[in-house]
Amino acid sequence: MGVIARIGAAKLLPVLRLDSTDRALSAVDACLEAGLSVVEVTTTTLDWESLLEQVTRSHPGVLVGLGTVTRPEQARRGLDRGAHFLVSPFPVPAVRAALPPGTVLIEGGMTVREVVEAAGHGVA
Repeated sequence: MGVIARIGAAKLLPVLRLDSTDRALSAVDACLEAGLSVVEVTTTTLDWESLLEQVTRSHPGVLVGLGTVTRPEQARRGLDRGAHFLVSPFPVPAVRAALPPGTVLIEGGMTVREVVEAAGHGVA
């Protein structure tokens, strides 16, 4: 099953926005124990790059996304560290343009205009 299908099949997609790598790793473990197989860590977590590497290394069957991606360099570093998909809270044309083909990017929006713009891109 592909990334988009796995996200769609998930009953819940937790967004883990925590103040430390240790707390985030504990939260990932709790999610897996609860039967979840898709999680999102965010760039707002301290040392998110190490967190992403640890999660993808220690839980190879889990689909791990990187959220709060707002710049192309965050996207590149996240993909290099094993992110299976990227999420942005608003449309990010510079990120979208910099992604390798086949990368899943889910853009959100805060205003009606942003939501319509993001929806117009679909899931890239």
